[in-house]
Amino acid sequence: MAPLPPALLYPVYLLVMGGAFACFVRAYRSRKDTRRHMRLALTGLALDLAGTLVVLLVHRVLQWPWDYNDLEVVHWHRRAAYVSSGLLLLTAFAGWRRLPWHPWLGRILLPTYAVTLALALYGYWPY
Repeated sequence: MAPLPPALLYPVYLLVMGGAFACFVRAYRSRKDTRRHMRLALTGLALDLAGTLVVLLVHRVLQWPWDYNDLEVVHWHRRAAYVSSGLLLLTAFAGWRRLPWHPWLGRILLPTYAVTLALALYGYWPY
């Protein structure tokens, strides 16, 4: 299977992860409406997990080449992505179990996720 050109792959990936972030922001804003909050959060979680699985499949399994602009930024993005993914799963678990620190985790997750997206945008975007 031939690799997709980065000019197509990166915008689609960033659109999916940006969609997940938008869901998380809207979920945070609707935290007083539990049903809506959960729907939006779970949609964001599904988008994030799908995007992460695609990256792992494309990069690790299919070994498609990944172009980048700045290797140092890419390394920071990967670190931030690991932290964001762990924080996302922990936040989802805390919400599912209705743990009292779930809202606190959400306040940490949103800026962490935003920084991760910004690093991906700068580090990988094909110019």
